[in-house]
Amino acid sequence: MITSCVGCGVCTNVCPSDIPVATIFHTVGDKMQAIFDYTPGLSLEDEVPLATFREDELTELGERGSHELKLVE
Repeated sequence: MITSCVGCGVCTNVCPSDIPVATIFHTVGDKMQAIFDYTPGLSLEDEVPLATFREDELTELGERGSHELKLVE
């Protein structure tokens, strides 16, 4: 959603539960764009977050690195 929503508002218009989906998408998108320092459409050369794996991505965000994660069987 943070990389594909164009903000047209159609999702809100067609929501059968009257949920302000576009507002939610906009709010979540702003927060995620700030976390990943990414603005959709700003540059075609920018890698899309969450679509490109980087080994150090979690560590940059203050999380445990992938080498510290335990596998669950």
